[in-house]
Amino acid sequence: MYHQTNHQMNDLMKEIAREEAFIVVVGEFNHGKTTFVNSLMGEKILPMGILPTTATINIIGKGERKLEVHYKDATSKAIELDELHSFIGDHPVENIEMITVQHPDVPFAAPYYMVDTPGLNDLNKTRSDVSYRFIPKADIVFFLLKADQPISGTELSFLEDTLLEEGLSNIVFVMNFAEEMDDEDELEEMIEDLRTKLKTIKGLESPVIIPYDAYEVLFNGNQHYLHTIETVISDFQAKGSKTLRQNRYRSLLERIDQTFVLEKEECLQLTQLKSNEVLDLQTWLSFNEQQMKEVLVQVNEYVAEQIREIKVMADKSIAFHQEEWRSEVTHTIDQYAGPSNQFAERVEKEINRYLARERKYWLERYLPKVNILIEKVRDHIVLELIKVTENEESIMWKAIDAQSTYSNQSFFKTNRPAKIDPTIMAGVLTGGAATVLVSVGTGMIVPLVGLAVYPILRKKMEDSALKEAKELLSGQVSSSVDRFLLELSGSVSTYIDGTMDGIETNIQTYLANHYAMARKKLDGTIELGKKETHELSLQLQQNEKQTLEKLEQIKISINHMNSKKLEYNHE
Repeated sequence: MYHQTNHQMNDLMKEIAREEAFIVVVGEFNHGKTTFVNSLMGEKILPMGILPTTATINIIGKGERKLEVHYKDATSKAIELDELHSFIGDHPVENIEMITVQHPDVPFAAPYYMVDTPGLNDLNKTRSDVSYRFIPKADIVFFLLKADQPISGTELSFLEDTLLEEGLSNIVFVMNFAEEMDDEDELEEMIEDLRTKLKTIKGLESPVIIPYDAYEVLFNGNQHYLHTIETVISDFQAKGSKTLRQNRYRSLLERIDQTFVLEKEECLQLTQLKSNEVLDLQTWLSFNEQQMKEVLVQVNEYVAEQIREIKVMADKSIAFHQEEWRSEVTHTIDQYAGPSNQFAERVEKEINRYLARERKYWLERYLPKVNILIEKVRDHIVLELIKVTENEESIMWKAIDAQSTYSNQSFFKTNRPAKIDPTIMAGVLTGGAATVLVSVGTGMIVPLVGLAVYPILRKKMEDSALKEAKELLSGQVSSSVDRFLLELSGSVSTYIDGTMDGIETNIQTYLANHYAMARKKLDGTIELGKKETHELSLQLQQNEKQTLEKLEQIKISINHMNSKKLEYNHE
């Protein structure tokens, strides 16, 4: 937070503390930059040519004659003059930081140093980038132009978009190759044309333009041109490096202020983003509640449909034996040959014994098949719940993780609701035939003879009318067996309902626990979001306060330098 602002402030503080002052020579290649630098030393030290020659940053200072190559690994080595040619042209210089040259005839002393840079329009991007990296360190810029050529569009762009943008205002435009102009009036006209064009540019209301001929100075010893350059440098030195950098300081401060505003807006957006994340989590919480209701409705509808189908299949199986049971009951009545006065009791007892046996047989044979169907329904529900709940959970947490900016990301990736156990509802199918039999009881299954016809039957038996009694009972067989079927079907239906109720109860319990755990995690995440949002807000406020205090100290320091300079001028 406010990292870029603080980075720029640190750069500015380093700039304020920097003792060295750099006179940077820039211009397109073939404009005589290196020849210009050599002319100030009065000796051909740096390589010159019609092709791009300068491949590195060359820093020239006053001192005993010495050349050193400085590498990016902080090592260096001294070289001889003839070795310098190995660092020109297309020689690889990726590992070289700079080359320093000390010469006793340099017309300025430490802490002032001149910097010869590669050409701005060098087709070799590596060499051209070297120039652009060093330009922000410039205190004075000598911008070399050709006296016989108007300033080009690329030169104007470089002037506005790079030099002035960096807050560099101490620019001297050197009209090189002045001796090649045959007419002195023509040279003056070129200078005035340049002045008129430059004055239209903001920050260059009073441009400094001097004619020069580096070749004439270097090879013919023309002291007039050299004296002009020495005077310009001397005037800049008299102001002091801190004063020279005032415009640059202001420019950097403006840039810092702009960066601070942008980063403050980013911080506010980040706080708002975290607040929105909390709202999103609350939306997920509501969605979670709704999903549980919808899943329960779907499960209940599916269970109800499966119960109907299982009951239909059970009833069909029971009905399949209907004619067999009727036939056997009718046969029992017809085969009776005992005393007529015991006919009703004995036949009813025999038929009930037979039907009880058939009921037990059916339950033992077919109820396991019913259980298999129920198990399939249960297993299908379990598998679907696994898919639905895990898919919902995965989608929800992935979406939350993707949208989250919280620092504690691991919170979302641990302690999630456990996966559903496929055996969670296995215990609801422990029942079987015995369960149904117990629910029915061991008493008489169905009375064969209704109370309304029983007195008539007894009278017929008393009159020894056994044949008629059998005929009368045979007429009751169909309805009695139907009642038996209904009783058996009802018992099986009750068993199916009870078993499926157990499954539904376990499903509801599982879903309730599953969504309760999800809600708990969401609630925890929401609380974490609120906490981190609050902490972030406090941290941003603290960072903003510290950044503003640091920025204010820098401004006070720069203003103090200004006031000292004003006092000096007043004196």
